[in-house]
Amino acid sequence: MTGPLTATLDRPVHGGAPARPAVSVWIEDAGRDRLTPGALRRLVHDRQVTGLACGPHATTEELRRACAALSPAGGGAGSGTVSAELTVRGAGDAAAVLGEARVLHGLVARPGLLVCVPAAPRALPAVADLLAEGIGVHVAWIGSAARYGRVLDAFRAGLERARAAGLDLSGLHTAASVPVRRIDAVVDARLDAVGGHETAALRGRAGLATARLVQRAHRDFLASPRWRALAAAGAREPRPVWSLGGPPVRSGSLPVRSGKSDILAGLAELAAPGATLALPEGARGALGGVPSVTPAGPAGGGRDDLRHDEARRTISFLDWYGISAEDSAACIERRGLARMLPAR
Repeated sequence: MTGPLTATLDRPVHGGAPARPAVSVWIEDAGRDRLTPGALRRLVHDRQVTGLACGPHATTEELRRACAALSPAGGGAGSGTVSAELTVRGAGDAAAVLGEARVLHGLVARPGLLVCVPAAPRALPAVADLLAEGIGVHVAWIGSAARYGRVLDAFRAGLERARAAGLDLSGLHTAASVPVRRIDAVVDARLDAVGGHETAALRGRAGLATARLVQRAHRDFLASPRWRALAAAGAREPRPVWSLGGPPVRSGSLPVRSGKSDILAGLAELAAPGATLALPEGARGALGGVPSVTPAGPAGGGRDDLRHDEARRTISFLDWYGISAEDSAACIERRGLARMLPAR
């Protein structure tokens, strides 16, 4: 059975507009060579890419071009999302984030633009402020389910303020990305430092465990009365994004049929209908001979409960070895902040 990502990226579309893929695909750390008109047309039409996560290297004109190409008017299969990292050295400070985000939003002036904000606690107040002003937000480098919950709280607060201000909620986009493989890299390094045969069994498990806990937190959020009130007012569901970039995972229990492509670790479970996968820029070349992956079925039910319980046990085992999920999340956030240097 061909998985949704294989069908999306490996099978070019010939004739007519491409059908919307079951799984939305972003390219993360998109280089400037992917932001030329020709490269954007190929990504959108042939590969059905629906989003780009651009580093601080992207110029204002390149961001405008990408937003236009990914929009429905430009042939995009979805809403067309372009996430742009900020460049301020104080990216961990809410006031600095808010100031540059306003400037960037005004310069690009395209509805598909999302301002990328780090998940650092000091930056999160800016998320609600930006949404209250009608500026879409992508929160990145979320390293734990608890951090993800705080991000959802910021989304909800900002959307409630936007509704109170009379803004059209249907035009506000939100996304929150979890760097699945980078979580594994951080936790595995700490397991190596602890040593022992018992810790080896936990290698490569933290990222997927975190993703499972995030999935449950997301579903609980959507079931809350306050979110339902926002949805009734036209608010779009926040988009969880599974970032698959990062260093290779040497071992673990991620459900992949073949080891030919490390990029696809965990795809079988994370690539559920409606999911968004953020692939490293080099993934397109590496996916030429990918293994077949069985996509996950709908969430919920006893199997989902078992996965959630297994994830909680994994996090508990790690905590027993002195590896805190929140400490690991803070490490992830510091790495994200280190990327945000003046460049635009």
